[in-house]
Amino acid sequence: MSKPLALLFASLSLACLIAAGASLSYFRTGWALFFLLASFAVTGAGMALKRRLQRK
Repeated sequence: MSKPLALLFASLSLACLIAAGASLSYFRTGWALFFLLASFAVTGAGMALKRRLQRK
């Protein structure tokens, strides 16, 4: 995986975690859960893409 692509996935995951923290500070647990799950999804997609690119 190229470094800019890895940086993109890391940045998106970090942004989701920051948004989850901000949601918790405003007592919006539904949004916090959504952003937490989005962070897991972005991280999983990045790992899946890395694995797929390594096989080729």
